[in-house]
Amino acid sequence: MNRPSMKDIFSENGLLSRSLPGFEYRPQQEILAERVMSCLDTGDGSVLLAEAPTGTGKTHALLVPSIFWSLENDKQVLFLTSGIPLQEQIVNRDLPDLCRCLGVEELPFGLIKGKQNYLCRLRGKEIGERELLSLAASSGGWYSRPRTGRSSSRTTTSSSPTRPLRGGASPSPSTP
Repeated sequence: MNRPSMKDIFSENGLLSRSLPGFEYRPQQEILAERVMSCLDTGDGSVLLAEAPTGTGKTHALLVPSIFWSLENDKQVLFLTSGIPLQEQIVNRDLPDLCRCLGVEELPFGLIKGKQNYLCRLRGKEIGERELLSLAASSGGWYSRPRTGRSSSRTTTSSSPTRPLRGGASPSPSTP
């Protein structure tokens, strides 16, 4: 894959402005993306500390260079966020949108939400029959048939912790 420059992607007339509805050029976003790409390209374990205010476009500035670097080097990139809503935004909207705009046909990615967001069957037995029956009734049988144990999988139809963007098989979920 021939990697375009971050300027070619993030500039006022760049790839994202042409193909991502609602994209707004932000010079700080382009600069951050260039620095992230440079840090990843060093290959020496460098650390980049960056701080930017809300609305700068940090998520895309981190994801775009990481997508290219991950595909070029056949390595994983781990993103840690402080909140589940941002995690879900990245997995459900940002990664698919960016991959489509960048012409990336397949990029395996996953979501891990921390142990407080999973239900352990043993702990479920310990909380008591009445509370457990209440949980099971309100979840439409989620407790008896979970594939991942994610509390959020009670309200979603997809229970796979990882999914390819297109094609390929998802790894089997491991027991949390």
